[in-house]
Amino acid sequence: PLHTAPGDDRAGTYPSYAVAFLEDGQPQQAMPLLRKAVALEPDNAELRNDLAIALRKTGDLDAAIVEFGNATRLRPDYPDAHLNFSTALSATPGTAPDYEGNMQAALAACRGALRLPPQFPLAQSHLGFLHYKRGDLPGAIGAWRVALQMDPTDVRSLANLAGALAQQGDVEGAIVEYQRVLELNPDDVAARKMVEKLRAAP
Repeated sequence: PLHTAPGDDRAGTYPSYAVAFLEDGQPQQAMPLLRKAVALEPDNAELRNDLAIALRKTGDLDAAIVEFGNATRLRPDYPDAHLNFSTALSATPGTAPDYEGNMQAALAACRGALRLPPQFPLAQSHLGFLHYKRGDLPGAIGAWRVALQMDPTDVRSLANLAGALAQQGDVEGAIVEYQRVLELNPDDVAARKMVEKLRAAP
């Protein structure tokens, strides 16, 4: 089993099959297996996290948010669950009545992941996205710079940083970051076009 749990061995076997279904792009097939596993081991944070992933993949965002929250409650030292909780909360539509509250909760969950060892570049990059989504361009730029200190090969953070610098009016800084993207991924057509566009700008 990919997951071991005390008690009933099926609590480890069900999610083994479920994860295989998830990796094969079949979350609907994974769902009943994960529900059986959670019923057998309701206090297992890893199972709750996997169930939440399946729920989100099937489009049930609200239920996924609940289960990610359960995973973080059951295991406060589980950084992946905190990040997953944050990304699910931040996917709340802007027109939803609970949007603002969910965005605040997303920030708290992301920071919760970052307080746990070891360094978590993906969570730091997501923090930049959250700041950007809230219109805090300087906060986003700062977060992405920290993410790149953790992982200088993080192409997504590089591209996001470059785009944010361009929005801020720092054309030269944006070009430098886009060139770093191209060093890591020479086939990135979008980054190459942005360098050409920025260089042609008055």
